[in-house]
Amino acid sequence: MKPERQTMFLAGTWRFAPDRENAGIRERWFARTLDDTISLPGTTDEARKGECVNEHCADRLSRVWRWIGPAWYQKPIAIPPRWKGRRIVLFLERTKDSQVWVDSIWVGGDDSLSTPHVFDLSAQLTPGRHTITILVDNAKLPPVGPCHCRDQCHGRWREEAGGHRARDLLPSRTPEQARDHGTRQQELPAAERGV
Repeated sequence: MKPERQTMFLAGTWRFAPDRENAGIRERWFARTLDDTISLPGTTDEARKGECVNEHCADRLSRVWRWIGPAWYQKPIAIPPRWKGRRIVLFLERTKDSQVWVDSIWVGGDDSLSTPHVFDLSAQLTPGRHTITILVDNAKLPPVGPCHCRDQCHGRWREEAGGHRARDLLPSRTPEQARDHGTRQQELPAAERGV
């Protein structure tokens, strides 16, 4: 019998901090409580985060608010006892360069623009209360050409691709279920993980 798949939807209010000086890893923002909030799913534009540019462009969609750079997202969660011993993955549907911490422990990072980012959090998410912290840097772009990753492209798409959407936890019993999403995780040097 196939195990029942359960999902914890993480839509709602998240703690938020734009990292204007790119100091968050060095200053260990993943180990502190972020001050501001943002509603997800949603965009930094919709939440009026970043710089008010109020542009009016004839050659592309215009943006009123713009954030380009690292941004931190944080959410406290409670893992139910029935998830004990289950494989738990964090699924980031559409995002740019991302890194994830659970209770100040770095879990991994991914920079794919074409596939969801999926992180195995099984070892960290035991039953009880935890804090997930996600760093998304929409200024870090892989060498894929300018047309689909420039700020001048569709603002809504860019923001959704910038990781400003809801996150889901998907517990499963087999590694194959997580691999079905066709994702990978990259290993970063310790200094870039804040270790």
